[in-house]
Amino acid sequence: MATDSGAVPAAAFDSRAVAPPVRVGLWEKATARFLVPMRISAPGQSIVGVIGTRRIGSASFCRLSATPHTALRSGELASGPGAGHYKVAIGLHGRSMISQHGRRVSLGPGDMTVYDTSEEYSVRSDVPFGLLVALLPQELVDLSPERVAAVAATGLVGEHAAPARSGLLALASAGADAPALDEVAAAVRRLVRGARPARVQGRRDAAALLERAVAVIHDRLGDPGLTPDHVAAVVGVSRRYLYALFAAEVGPIAQYVRTLRLEHARHLLQARPDVPVSEVALECGFPDPAHFSRLFRSAYGTPPRAFRRTARG
Repeated sequence: MATDSGAVPAAAFDSRAVAPPVRVGLWEKATARFLVPMRISAPGQSIVGVIGTRRIGSASFCRLSATPHTALRSGELASGPGAGHYKVAIGLHGRSMISQHGRRVSLGPGDMTVYDTSEEYSVRSDVPFGLLVALLPQELVDLSPERVAAVAATGLVGEHAAPARSGLLALASAGADAPALDEVAAAVRRLVRGARPARVQGRRDAAALLERAVAVIHDRLGDPGLTPDHVAAVVGVSRRYLYALFAAEVGPIAQYVRTLRLEHARHLLQARPDVPVSEVALECGFPDPAHFSRLFRSAYGTPPRAFRRTARG
């Protein structure tokens, strides 16, 4: 068993040491320093709480206890400092809610979840609460973003939950019997890999899922690597469920993506007449210009170059 090898002494911020009007701003600075940048808001524009961190190697273990507030990591912030990490949160007291990818999990004492700092998320509580948050580099945990997206903001349970929970708490407490960091990372990896992807129930949830899936497709439309597997992982359902949902509501998902890409290409051919057809194809997710030309002709009855000439008049 390893103890404090590679550990950096703990640092902390206690908002009670400063005047109420500046507490929210200083709490926001403390979360950026100890965890990742987030936007903080609180009832009455004041937070009473303590947040502290302990760093071991490339990982950080942060304990916080505070009055009700909301922390939002927007999409803009998620692309900046602190990206490339996963957070594993364990409820210590009270109750808090963590949201990501259109899902929300409620954490009470002992409950655990995972989420990605490279994606938008929020943490909110309406009552005093406490959390342990482990900030782990993606390469340390060795989990793909797609796998984490499939279970983000869901309760992590199962046979691997207890070892992961006890290991994280031990590292955060700097106990003499704390396990090695790589042992705990392996426990987290087993827990997330063994977790079941989130499922949705009912028509309202299905509509929300479809909306989320369509948003993912639009966001990644120009990426040739966009696949139904990726969309399913991000929204937290199986590929079979995703296929069935699209078939029932808008038609086959592959056809839906292809139609969107071709429509975007047709628009670009008209709007940007000086851009080579091959570049338009690539921007719309078609890395093979010849394949793009065949699909375009099949859809619109004319090759892309001829379409562009006709559009010019």
